[in-house]
Amino acid sequence: QLGLKRQRRKHRKMKTRIEKILSKVLRTHKILELGPSYNPAVTRKDGWNVYSLDHASGEELRRKYGSDPTVDASRIQEVDFVWTGGRLGSSIPAEHMGTFDVVIASHVIEHQPNLVGFFQSVSRMLKPGGLLSLAVPDKRFCFDYFMPLSLTGEILEAFGENRTRHTRTSKYNEIAYRALVDGVAGWMQGPIGKLSLIRGDVTEARRFFDAHLTAAESPYVDAHTWYFTPASFRLIIHELRTLNLIEFGEEEYFDPFGVEFYISLRKGGEDPTKSRMELLKQMLMDVREQTDFLIKSKAEKLQYNKQSLIRMEQLEHELTSLKEKNLEMSVAIDRWNHKPWYSRAIHKLRL
Repeated sequence: QLGLKRQRRKHRKMKTRIEKILSKVLRTHKILELGPSYNPAVTRKDGWNVYSLDHASGEELRRKYGSDPTVDASRIQEVDFVWTGGRLGSSIPAEHMGTFDVVIASHVIEHQPNLVGFFQSVSRMLKPGGLLSLAVPDKRFCFDYFMPLSLTGEILEAFGENRTRHTRTSKYNEIAYRALVDGVAGWMQGPIGKLSLIRGDVTEARRFFDAHLTAAESPYVDAHTWYFTPASFRLIIHELRTLNLIEFGEEEYFDPFGVEFYISLRKGGEDPTKSRMELLKQMLMDVREQTDFLIKSKAEKLQYNKQSLIRMEQLEHELTSLKEKNLEMSVAIDRWNHKPWYSRAIHKLRL
């Protein structure tokens, strides 16, 4: 009972997803949410002073998702700033630049062709001391399961090329390696079920690779380009800050729950206190946890099969024993039928 009470207290203290995203956010803040689509973190209807930037207008989003039974289209807001290409800041009028207290981006950062450019654009949107609140997919618990971790060198290359379109590598990986567990694209921490690929055909992946256009004037085709665990992401932030390419420091962090982890970065904030070596080692431990869950799931399946075999052997033994007892009983009944003990035989059979 004491253990149950402790669990209940712990559960009551746990923050919801939205509470984590808004942990450092006040209703008085001027907020910009990037790419809220059909599931914004906050809305004006709920009393928040929020603006939104998206790839389409509110009307276009309602047309796109209005017939989807899994979407609550009533939550789709009017879009204040429509992104049409280039850097994010190019879609925001000059009078709004540098006026936001908070920028929220949920499952946005992994889509950015140029990660350093993204951080620099957000920095220009925020006031001094402003906050960037991120919900980031953890590649260990979603369809990016088989993707390699992104490191700072790749991010520097994208910045040097001033990319505005995803690479052909990203498109190949998307087709060839995206995974499902038990038929779903995102799952919880723990031993995993049956792994499968969403597409997985390398010939098809090569066709997408060859057809994908990367020039700035080409139509934008979306993709996941960056793949993170919590430690790898924090390492990237640490190194970009050390290289003076971004001015964000870690403000708050929440461990992964489901497919994502949560981190808030403060413009002009302090550098993370962990050393690079600590983050590098933790990154390997993140990968080990992914592997451990895979091994554990196989071990549990083997254990289940072993237990099933034992149960089958036990059942076979019980059935054999019953057959032997029934044979003895039928012989006894045959014998008793020829004697005045007939009633005893019926009684024995009932027992």
